[in-house]
Amino acid sequence: MAFAKFSDYFEQLDQPWNPICVDHVNGNDLMVGKALGSYPWHVHDNSDDVFIVLQGSITIQLRDQDIVLNQGEMYVVPQGVEHRPVAQEAAYFLLIEKSGINSVLCESQ
Repeated sequence: MAFAKFSDYFEQLDQPWNPICVDHVNGNDLMVGKALGSYPWHVHDNSDDVFIVLQGSITIQLRDQDIVLNQGEMYVVPQGVEHRPVAQEAAYFLLIEKSGINSVLCESQ
């Protein structure tokens, strides 16, 4: 896929924290997701997570600080750092992570 309009995926996302894989590049999955409530604390020992907020606001909680992201902002969670994304109201995000890290299956991996 060479072109994607992220907002076209929003209405397909009826469950929070269950992203849709829209493409992959250089061994990474590009996923659009809906955030609402909190995702469990977790860590990726072999991969960074990149969160880009497309709409709304998401807080990336780390054990020692909170990173508040608004529309158009991004944060890279370094590998090995325990984190938990949280959204008080529905928000939408682009998640970029190494293929196979998330349980979402991307075609043509």
